[in-house]
Amino acid sequence: MSNRPDFNVNPDSDIRTEQRPKEVNKPPIGVAPGEIVINRRIHDLAGAIIRYADKDGVVNYTAIELWAKEIELHCKTIQELERLKERGKDDG
Repeated sequence: MSNRPDFNVNPDSDIRTEQRPKEVNKPPIGVAPGEIVINRRIHDLAGAIIRYADKDGVVNYTAIELWAKEIELHCKTIQELERLKERGKDDG
């Protein structure tokens, strides 16, 4: 079990107070869909950025920049997965 806080996206709330659902619907084969895994990682990174930005004293801007870039890449991955799903619908 991780000690990292869990976050759930809600555009009308403060990300620091939102909790991710405890159970995730997984397909029968036991593999979570990519979007779920990626969204969890985005939430964890966003929480880390907030914690570092709110910290008093020296802030590790290099880490924040790296995490922000990772979030950007994960967003692009999700967009590509969505495109692949749509293409599969058109082919089927």
